[in-house]
Amino acid sequence: MMATLKAWALPALVLLGLVAGWELLVRLAQIPAYTLPAPSLVAQTLWLNFASLASSWWVTLKITAGALALAC
Repeated sequence: MMATLKAWALPALVLLGLVAGWELLVRLAQIPAYTLPAPSLVAQTLWLNFASLASSWWVTLKITAGALALAC
């Protein structure tokens, strides 16, 4: 049980720390969104445009799967 907790907790904490650091860097350094968007802006954009992005994602997934099938 404890080994399983350690197996996912440390990577999750590192990922959370990296995303928090990214957000902090963008805000403190006032980096323009067109250069490096903050994770909060990325999440907001995904949420607001999900329908459009999901349909585009599905097309991309089908093309990728077809290319992989042809390559094998």
